[in-house]
Amino acid sequence: MQATTDHYLLYTEALRTDESGPHWKFVLQSVGGNVQLSADDSELNSRTSRLELLAVVRGLEAIDRPARVTLLTGSRYVSRGIRRQLSQWREDNWQWERFGEFVPIRDRDLWQRVDHALQIHQVECSDWQADDGASAAPAAAGSLFAAAMATLRRGILTPLTAIWPTTFTRAA
Repeated sequence: MQATTDHYLLYTEALRTDESGPHWKFVLQSVGGNVQLSADDSELNSRTSRLELLAVVRGLEAIDRPARVTLLTGSRYVSRGIRRQLSQWREDNWQWERFGEFVPIRDRDLWQRVDHALQIHQVECSDWQADDGASAAPAAAGSLFAAAMATLRRGILTPLTAIWPTTFTRAA
């Protein structure tokens, strides 16, 4: 008999405001349960893309046993890295070719931590775009989670034709 794996929703965001400076945040919610954990901090002199990746790392490392994780991120840097480039970077010893030379990838330390977490957890990465109100200021963890769940539901429950309209028509 196979044991059931815990399933979590991990929402991450990073933003730069005049009041608090560069800021990252994650909300980790168990699906079908009542466990919720959130954490946030600011990091001076950091790029927003690095902060988003740091939020992913901290969220994945907060899970104490192997789990299934649905990651909701608004960062193309993070989603593309996880979906497309991570295995290639690992094969190329954490380097990539730039103008004919191999150079270290940006944020190598964090990407290696993500790679380690992906060996433990089963992660599905979904894109999430905050509306103007959500990105303007950090919101309460509950409202972030509700907005993320609504986005996830829209993506899962909406027919593919409504999301991706047909680009051609057949002549009669």
